[in-house]
Amino acid sequence: FGLSGVGKSHLLHAASTYASQLGKTSVCLSCAELLKLSVEVLDGLEQIDLICLDDIQLLAKKPLWQQAVFDLYNRVLEQHHCLLISGDQGATQLGLTLPDLISRLSWGLTEQLKPLSDVEKVIALQFRASKRGLALSDEAANFLINRLSRSMKSLLDSLDVLDKASIRAQRKITIPFIKNVLNIA
Repeated sequence: FGLSGVGKSHLLHAASTYASQLGKTSVCLSCAELLKLSVEVLDGLEQIDLICLDDIQLLAKKPLWQQAVFDLYNRVLEQHHCLLISGDQGATQLGLTLPDLISRLSWGLTEQLKPLSDVEKVIALQFRASKRGLALSDEAANFLINRLSRSMKSLLDSLDVLDKASIRAQRKITIPFIKNVLNIA
């Protein structure tokens, strides 16, 4: 669990991808999307090795969905498969009304994801840049963090724009280049 933008969805998708690489079946489902469907969509999912449910807090005022997830949890447990769930708060603070579901969500390992520090954001940006074959200096990375939104999504989107621009211009990513491409003073 954690605040918006800390990487919960990213972590779920990475776990699903990793399970697939291990030859396991996996599915990653958004509660926002599930709520557009009937609860029967969860029927039979217990046959999948790893089920990831994102944004469980969206079920807070949906008792039918809470019961369906509780039932899915029990079926997954019986099959000895895995359920990985994200929310914006810990199980007892989600606003869920089904005590049995709250209890089940409290059983397993619970981790709080926290936002990256500025130093960690620099490291993450430089890592992503290196994966693209780019060199991003500490100064350039810090310039981005200090001049743009500090959300990782925004920073990575900006890195994507800079990557494409640097390929077109055949230039390194420097502070003057960043200012020019992103129109930053």
